[in-house]
Amino acid sequence: MKILNIYSDFKKFEPTFDKWKEEYDLQEQKAQVVLKQKPIDEVAKYEQKRAKILVNTLATLDEYAQTKAEDIDSVSQTLLYIAVGALGAIGTFAGKKLAGITKSQKLAKTLPSTMGVGFALLTFLPIVRSTVINQVRANRMARFDGIQSDKLFHNNNFAVLTDEQQKEVEKRAKNISDTEIDGQTSAINRANIFNSLSVFKDLTMKQGEFQYLKNLHDKKMSDDEEKLKTLNFKEEEVKQSKKDKKLFTQILKKVDMESHYPLERIEKAVNVACSSLFAGGVLEYLVSDGILNLLNVKHKLIRPVLSWGLPVLTIMSLNKQLANFLNDAVKAVRYKKMQEFVNNPSNFKEVSAQEINEVNIKGEKKENTGFFDFFKQTFKDIDEYKKYQQTKRIEEKKFALAVRNLSLTQKQKTQAALLRRNAKMVINKLDDQSQKYASAMETITESTTIPLDIIAPILGTFSADKLHKAVSPKGNFGLLYKGLGALIAFLPAAMSEIYFVGQQRKAKRCAVLIANNQLQNSDKFLDPSQKEAEEKSILSNWTFKSSKFDKSNSFRSFKYMF
Repeated sequence: MKILNIYSDFKKFEPTFDKWKEEYDLQEQKAQVVLKQKPIDEVAKYEQKRAKILVNTLATLDEYAQTKAEDIDSVSQTLLYIAVGALGAIGTFAGKKLAGITKSQKLAKTLPSTMGVGFALLTFLPIVRSTVINQVRANRMARFDGIQSDKLFHNNNFAVLTDEQQKEVEKRAKNISDTEIDGQTSAINRANIFNSLSVFKDLTMKQGEFQYLKNLHDKKMSDDEEKLKTLNFKEEEVKQSKKDKKLFTQILKKVDMESHYPLERIEKAVNVACSSLFAGGVLEYLVSDGILNLLNVKHKLIRPVLSWGLPVLTIMSLNKQLANFLNDAVKAVRYKKMQEFVNNPSNFKEVSAQEINEVNIKGEKKENTGFFDFFKQTFKDIDEYKKYQQTKRIEEKKFALAVRNLSLTQKQKTQAALLRRNAKMVINKLDDQSQKYASAMETITESTTIPLDIIAPILGTFSADKLHKAVSPKGNFGLLYKGLGALIAFLPAAMSEIYFVGQQRKAKRCAVLIANNQLQNSDKFLDPSQKEAEEKSILSNWTFKSSKFDKSNSFRSFKYMF
């Protein structure tokens, strides 16, 4: 029921998102008109440096968290297909045993295949739901762990460096070996499929620790909001909080939200291709069954294992290739969106609401690139991302290690700590919403489409078989009829994939908007603990000096306290 309630909440929020997106696109187009007329000043250059820090942070988190999710997916998919294939074969074997004792000839013919499919489905649905939840959970926990702990980041990684410091770190980075990078990012290495139980064990063991640390973080953020009501910040600090709000919400909208549009098209194509594998599996089952007939293989255990085994192994292999492509596409698309954002200096120029409102233009809708051109570009983007991983990404990792030992000014340390604190807050808010919607929507999707993917080709095959017997009683072209039936029945499964993927991606875009709405108050980007530490330092310093006063100054010292 909780999942259905989340889906209901999303459907209620959907019209709000559509109206907001239309207005957002218009405001963005107007802003670009204004920004083209403005020069790039020092403030814009400084904000661009901060954006690059945050983009590198996201790139590291994406790499770390996506790998964790892929580990769970890889292990789960393998266990899933083994279980489905095994239970399908057992069901078929049991059905043949029962068929041998039944008096109904019609029941005897359909019982083996019916029980095979039934056993497979009973295995499939629970494992799928568990896989979906574990993938989202693993991604969520990895992102939280990555940004909160010092495993991947150091406060120095969030500091804006001077030109001299930049050169010094680059010099140090050249002396860092690839071995040191591997040691620092060992948690990102691929999981061994034969070590599958440890993957799930690690996820389960860390769930309690994750929830405890997350509760602490949420409480601190809540306490900070209460403290803000009692503290007075300088005008410079308030101005900086507004810049932080603008920068982080820009990243949410221009990276997290916009990446879902191309990914929606990619995922639809991949999921339709995955659905077609089941239709292809039915055809392969028919072919393998025909070959076993020709070879006169009649063993009651060996025959179902062979007839089910080949289709299952083929589906596993092709599905894995499609999953790898989708995983690569996710990282490549996000990388491209990040680069488009951070490499455009116009994104960091100051522009007021009044300047935007003075622009009089009509909103223009972006036209989608043609299917083949879009996927040609997608493969190109994936190739570019892989080259980045092998070149520039290695340099970034070395730089991230080298900067840890750099001596910073107190102001740089304070600003770096604030930037990291706000990065934790924003990423946590986004992930809270995304996890809620992702788990619910993925579960609804998989629970609906996967049974349809399996049942539709089988029903199509049986229907085509009936049609074939009516049209051609002599039995000519029987396999062709069954094959065409499976392919035709695949169409509704494909349509359901297209619909549900669209719903999933829209729900994730809505999650970004909800997180964005929760960050509209720029005061959230002020850090009370830094202010308290500053005031404590001033008071401590003043007390130390006042203690040196003699008795003649004691009244003056007392007066200054009030």
